[in-house]
Amino acid sequence: MKRHSKSPAPRMLPSASILIPASILCFAVACSKEPRESVLENLDAAEAARKAGDYSEATEHYEDVLEVASQNPEALIGLGKEAMRGNRSGEARDYFAQAAAADPEDAEAHLGLGQALEELGESAEAIEHYRRSFELEPDLGMAHLGFARLIRREDRELSIRHYRTGLELEDDGSGGGRDAEDFYDFGGVLSELGMSGEAVEAYENAARLEPEDPKILYRFGSLLRELDRGAEAVDPLRRAAELEPGNVKFVYKYASVLKDIEQWDDAIAGFRRVLKMDPADEKSLYKLASCLEKSGDLSAARAAYADAASKIVDDKKLKSRAAAKARDLAGS
Repeated sequence: MKRHSKSPAPRMLPSASILIPASILCFAVACSKEPRESVLENLDAAEAARKAGDYSEATEHYEDVLEVASQNPEALIGLGKEAMRGNRSGEARDYFAQAAAADPEDAEAHLGLGQALEELGESAEAIEHYRRSFELEPDLGMAHLGFARLIRREDRELSIRHYRTGLELEDDGSGGGRDAEDFYDFGGVLSELGMSGEAVEAYENAARLEPEDPKILYRFGSLLRELDRGAEAVDPLRRAAELEPGNVKFVYKYASVLKDIEQWDDAIAGFRRVLKMDPADEKSLYKLASCLEKSGDLSAARAAYADAASKIVDDKKLKSRAAAKARDLAGS
């Protein structure tokens, strides 16, 4: 009977002769990590990158997380924030929506979705997500502020309550951590309800946070003037007019407050600036003549009143007053 011969024993190669490329070793080590460990490491790395201002690296780490855990809310929210930072609101909406679907109890996902929807002009949906956000996490100031912004036309009183809550929550103790636009909008709602004292404070805070914003300075100064606080109104209105020297409305309001506090020469210069930009501005035509009269320059005042009477078309009462003043000064 033919016998089968035994297969020779495998020969063992010396360990020194086994050369494994470093890239393969690195891949093996990476693959050996537990998925949960990989997710946590990437999330930590993404947060560190964001704090360091390296947003592209943060994005890479968030994307690495999704390769392992495609519905991880933290990574989806992180990518949503990066999309918002890059003004990609539609993309951000999709990321935040996925995060909210993955974890309906995540307040930050609803906040981000509300912000993205607000940017896209989808206010009704945004309101609901802002509301859901602060219902889940009452201390989330940005959710209160977003909600307040979007309901301020429909329910001013409710809006004011949420503005107050949001601004208080966003205060970091030094007066920072808050946004000038929120104070500006808050001031507008307060003004509409006749709450002028608190509105002044809101505009003042807005101006402190954005001292070079002419829109904020103009509204702040205008409200002070409406409250007969002309001396205080001069500085913000002057700065607004300096920041936008070609804005007729800003220059006119600045000249008007100078007239209020009887700084005649500066007011005259201001109204002349307005008329250089808009020669047909009827109120400036009359106020220039009035300032000249108050300053004691009666000859120039008479000529200015006559000029106003000839150029004013729409305001019949003002035209009549200018003509009467010109006649009176001519006979004096």
